Amino acid sequence: MRASTERHLNDDLLLTEEDRKLAASSFPAIVHVLDFPNLRDLFAAYEAPANRSKSLLHQGGLATIILGVIALVGASTEPLYGTLPPTVAAALIVVSATAGLFSIIFGAFGVFSSSSKARWLEDRLMAERLRQFQFQMLVFHIPTIVGDAATAELKDQFFKARDRWLAKFQLEYKGHLSAKLKEILDDDADEQFALHDSDALVHVDGGPVLDDLFSAYKLLRIQYQLQYANFKLSTESLRLPRKQVSLLSGISLVCILTVFFAHFAISVSYVNELISFTFLKDWLAVVRSAPVHVLVIWTVIVALAARAFEEGLQPTGAIPGIQGASRALALSFRRGLQRCPEGERHDGSRAAYLSGHEGFS
Repeated sequence: MRASTERHLNDDLLLTEEDRKLAASSFPAIVHVLDFPNLRDLFAAYEAPANRSKSLLHQGGLATIILGVIALVGASTEPLYGTLPPTVAAALIVVSATAGLFSIIFGAFGVFSSSSKARWLEDRLMAERLRQFQFQMLVFHIPTIVGDAATAELKDQFFKARDRWLAKFQLEYKGHLSAKLKEILDDDADEQFALHDSDALVHVDGGPVLDDLFSAYKLLRIQYQLQYANFKLSTESLRLPRKQVSLLSGISLVCILTVFFAHFAISVSYVNELISFTFLKDWLAVVRSAPVHVLVIWTVIVALAARAFEEGLQPTGAIPGIQGASRALALSFRRGLQRCPEGERHDGSRAAYLSGHEGFS
């Protein structure tokens, strides 16, 4: 992933000074609402560990599979040890045995342990809930935001109220992430999406504050999430699902074809014993040699490794979910944020937002 792309994945929360300057220029009437230093600091405290844990899990999984491949390749090379110098053969045995031992250790006690995955998922949950908190605030507290934007004193009043909302959120989530994660992962649980208590629904007059509020929501929440989904569906990097599917499928196909033609050649060599094609005799003798049989085993091991990578990364399963999110976000974006006859604005499903169904994180 390019550094420039990675930096912009969280610009909806205005994490950098450049993002805050752009927001102040684009949405001057509500920049004080969009710029939430306390939430940014809290988000960073969970975002960095979540990314680090995910990276360590992936790197550890990669190391576990590679070490397993080295061990299997070393063991399958045993028929060729007799043709190698004794010191080289002994070194290969030691290397393959050591690789196999560490592969088992990493797999059993390291990256695949439930605690490692739980830490990653809990930190990710908190980071995404904080993102939801920020944007649900723009919807659940429209009367407060509009009413407190007139003067500096009223803005200070809003800041205090916002800090109270965040404190209440932290009381519910901080220190309780394992229970919240179980609630989400439990198929029978009734997940609660609402992170705010909604203001009373009152008539709100139009004006620059309301215009900026819904323009900012449309850009920072809907359009940015749509762009992120489209990025995840691209093939720019090996970290992206479609690129992973393409690469792993290609490796598996090459391995299958290699094994097929190797076995076909071996079968022809046995047929040649009956028909005795003299001009194929030397070539077919090579096909039936030990190195060719070892090469076939290596090819199967590589195919199994590719399958293990696919099971670990699960890029095939991720694509439909991202595509569904992308379609839903595209539909929301096309609908836009329209003005109701009585002067309020909505995005086609305001009631759903107010009941807590926030959309995609």
